[in-house]
Amino acid sequence: MKTNVLLMLSLLVVSVSFGQDYRFKKVSKEELLQKEHLLDSDVSAAILYREVKTEFQYSEDSGWYLVTDYFERIKIYNKEGFDRANETIDLYKGAGDDNLRGLRGYTYYIDSKGKVKDVKLQKEGIFTQETTKYFTQTIVTMPDLREGCIVEYKYTINSPFIFNINEFRLQEDILVGKVNIVFKSPEYFQYKTHQRGWVPYNVETTTKD
Repeated sequence: MKTNVLLMLSLLVVSVSFGQDYRFKKVSKEELLQKEHLLDSDVSAAILYREVKTEFQYSEDSGWYLVTDYFERIKIYNKEGFDRANETIDLYKGAGDDNLRGLRGYTYYIDSKGKVKDVKLQKEGIFTQETTKYFTQTIVTMPDLREGCIVEYKYTINSPFIFNINEFRLQEDILVGKVNIVFKSPEYFQYKTHQRGWVPYNVETTTKD
């Protein structure tokens, strides 16, 4: 079976003097020590890294379904950015439901001794509510926020709605440093891409056996 791989990768919006490791739980002390954004000293928060990876899997019981992994790392510069530490996850209901799996999150800060500390997201910070007949929301409130901290979270959504692909967002109303998006589909499915916005970006498409 051939697999079509659609890869969209934005460039870093600014070069920094230290190497950044964008793997989960690899937050650096240099990132935490950064007092303001290098492009705009007035911003209260910024997305340092966003990763979205989608692929198809097959089950004999339910057929094809989408598996999408989400990962985001956010820098909070001051108290005005605290609301950016919260994540709202929309889940569809209908002929089958979206299934949220593997939700994890951490808040990182530097303590009074200059050491990097992390605080794990607990069940008390996760809320679920039904918004409409067809949607539920999982609301994530990250713990122990403070000025200069970094929050990151990751989760997976399994979805039977293979003809309803969510849009991939490369920029927000706050600064976004780096975005890595991968969409893999089997040869049976063909999707068209529609780009919006005024900033051009490259889309790389490959085919693998």
